[in-house]
Amino acid sequence: MKGFVVALGKAKTDQLDAEVMARFAQSVNLQPQPLIAASAQQLSDLMHRRQQLVAIQVAAKNRLARASKPVRSDIEDHLKQLKHRIESLNQQIQTLEQQQADWQRKDKILQSVKGIGPLTAALCLVELPERGKLSEKQLAQLVGVAPINHDSGKHKGKRVIAGGRTHVRCGLYMATVVATRHNPVI
Repeated sequence: MKGFVVALGKAKTDQLDAEVMARFAQSVNLQPQPLIAASAQQLSDLMHRRQQLVAIQVAAKNRLARASKPVRSDIEDHLKQLKHRIESLNQQIQTLEQQQADWQRKDKILQSVKGIGPLTAALCLVELPERGKLSEKQLAQLVGVAPINHDSGKHKGKRVIAGGRTHVRCGLYMATVVATRHNPVI
């Protein structure tokens, strides 16, 4: 948006911001999105909290490796608490999914793929409500696994993956690592 405003040669004001957003919405033909159901929002909140705790757990494990003896026991206690809290969240996520018939059906389909476990399936259910409404290419671009080219004239740049929904991309990466160990085709 900022680049568009600069190209118009105008100063930034709230009124101009509103005008630019309206022009943008008209040019890309945005469609209204349905509201997220309360149960889906709750599952999303649980998944995000779990991701936060896992990140804290990884950081604590890294600290433990280089901690002095007096600090080690405190970090180990913290890791035990984190493990208990993550297990509790896993149970809450599983219970919530089991209460929704539609989620159970989708979860079963997702977990039929080698490498996709209950948490990766829940991640896909929460973070990709567009499943089934977009093409494979659109979904790959949304997740950030579609290679983006950097070509200019005769120069053919390197294709890279970037952007998209980072948590989903990371979760699917780990699922792919598991799948490569158990599925010779992959």
